[in-house]
Amino acid sequence: MPEIKYLHSEITKQILQAFYQVYNNLGYCFDKLMYIKAMVTELKVHELRCEAHKNITIFYNAHDLGDIITDIIVESKILIKIETKDKIDLDSGRVLYNYLHASELEVGLLLNFGKMPEQNRKFCASATKQNLS
Repeated sequence: MPEIKYLHSEITKQILQAFYQVYNNLGYCFDKLMYIKAMVTELKVHELRCEAHKNITIFYNAHDLGDIITDIIVESKILIKIETKDKIDLDSGRVLYNYLHASELEVGLLLNFGKMPEQNRKFCASATKQNLS
């Protein structure tokens, strides 16, 4: 069966490899900031450009509402939201989707360093977004 290709799938694959590497080394129960720092370190091992706590602009009907601070942006293409909950909840996924919908980014990954590692990919195509500029 052929592998399905998604937008930025090669970068996403490397991010997920980094996520499981960090999870396998640290486990769970650390503060969110520790996982962000560990992810940035591991993403750089994978030779990916990444920025922690980067501001992105949120738009509403082409009006700049201001910036939010993200957890990690990879290659200026993928937003990573880090969680440290027992289990991913619906609200976390909705928040990530809303960030994508109201920004210029299209792909997001929700990575949860809980009792079990969990990940969720979100996509919001440019065509479905309001006029951002």
